[in-house]
Amino acid sequence: MQGASVQGKSHVERNTACQDAHDWQVGIGTDEEGAGGEEWLFAAVADGAGSSERSDEGAKEAVGAALEAVTGDALSGAFEEDAEAPSEDLEDLLVSGMQEAISAVEELAEDEEARPSDFSSTLLLLAAGPSCAAAAQVGDGAVVYESSRGEYSLM
Repeated sequence: MQGASVQGKSHVERNTACQDAHDWQVGIGTDEEGAGGEEWLFAAVADGAGSSERSDEGAKEAVGAALEAVTGDALSGAFEEDAEAPSEDLEDLLVSGMQEAISAVEELAEDEEARPSDFSSTLLLLAAGPSCAAAAQVGDGAVVYESSRGEYSLM
C-alpha cells in the first residue's frame, strides 16, 4: 500500500497548505470464538474543503479518528469477520468510524473556539479483507477497485 498527499498547483501559487490527509492500518479481525482471524486493511482519505480556513486540520483529525475507531473495534473483537451477517458488521464498523470522525472534528472546533465548518473535509473510509470489502464516504470522492479481469468499478 502506498499513498501520498501533494500540495496542488493552485495551493503552491497561493502559498496555502496541502489540505489532504490519508493513512492506513492493518488490523486482525476475530472469528465467532474470538480467535485471531485474517488481516484487514483499513484506509482513510480526506480532502479538505478549499473554502474552509482550517480544512487541512479537519482532514487530518477526521482520518486519524476514523482509523482509530475502526481498527480499535476490529482488534477488540467488536467486528467478527465470520459472523452470520458479516456485511452488517462491516457496515456498522464503517458507520462507527464515520461517527467518530465527525465527533472528533466537532470537538476540535469546540477546543479551538471555532465553527466545525472551519474544519470541513470529505472523508472516504475503506475496510478490505480476504473475502469482502466495503467503503463509506462523506462528501464527494470515490473508492474504486480493480477486478481480476482488469476492470475498474466503484465500490
